[in-house]
Order: sequence, then structure tokens, then C-alpha cells
Amino acid sequence: MISCGSRLRTRDGKTIRLTGYKTWPDSLALEIYDGGGMVNASNSVYISKDSCYTINQREDATNIYTFKLNEGELDKLFKNIVDNNIEQLSTKHTNDVIYDKGTTSLTIMLGKKRVNIADGATERITEMHKGDFRTIYNLLESLAKQKVSGLKQNCCFNFDKSMLLPGKCLSIICM
Repeated sequence: MISCGSRLRTRDGKTIRLTGYKTWPDSLALEIYDGGGMVNASNSVYISKDSCYTINQREDATNIYTFKLNEGELDKLFKNIVDNNIEQLSTKHTNDVIYDKGTTSLTIMLGKKRVNIADGATERITEMHKGDFRTIYNLLESLAKQKVSGLKQNCCFNFDKSMLLPGKCLSIICM
């Protein structure tokens, strides 16, 4: 891996550097988010050393699932995100605004430093690192899905026939 220094810059110009760490730093937290736009739905995942959760929101329903990662899992994840060039991710602001476009983002927090890498209405992931962004995003998302899969329950609904009216629909939204 060739490194030209970190591009992860906070709004006040400070840099987040992760390559000097061998294991998951105590103050590191990562968060991914996908949602917004014209759809009233979002999904987010937050991972840190002491707190992990996923939030799934659709319409007026919000489901929050918590999970724990052990040190080995955190260190493996950390190695994967560093190997996938997390420090090289950056965004560019655009003059075009797409008002109904949702946002997909990765937020990196280290101590009091915070950087948000987003693809949304007014900013885009730089073309050169879209694949790295998507790989890191998918790593976090799939790990969270794997951890909470045992917490979700299948259920069956039996409705009384009197609830079924000709010409009427009953919608059940899966969460």
C-alpha cells in the first residue's frame, strides 16, 4: 500500500491518521448511514470499542439492535478498513443540488476529531475511491447484519376474516 498521507480532514483542518495504529484505537468510532431523500427510511450502524448498534427506521417505526464486538473482531475490522484505504477517502462538493437524493455516508471519529465522507445531495465521493468507500461501507453493514441476525424473529399473522373487506388493502411493512 502506498500512502501519500491521510486525506481525512476535519472542518477545522485537523487530520485523522489511522495507519500508525496496529489495533483498534480506544477512541475510534465508525458510523455508516443510508437514507433520506424522498423516502422516509434510513439505516445506520455505529461501531466503537464499547458500543455497537444498528438503527433501522421506516415511516414511524424505529428498530434499534445492540451488539458487541470482541477485540479480535475489532482488530480484524480495523485492519480491513486500513487495507481498503480509509485514509484516502474524500468528497468533493458539487454545484448541482439534487434535492430528493438520499445520502450514504461514513463518519470516522477519533477522539474529538470527526470526518464525514458522504455521497448525497451536495457532495460526492471522489471517483478514484468510490470502490474503497463501498467496500468499507459493506464491511460495516454486513458485520452488523451478521451480529443482529439472531435477534430478529420471524412471525406469522392470522387475521380474522372480518378484517378482509372487498376492494381494501392491508399493508404490513417488514422492518
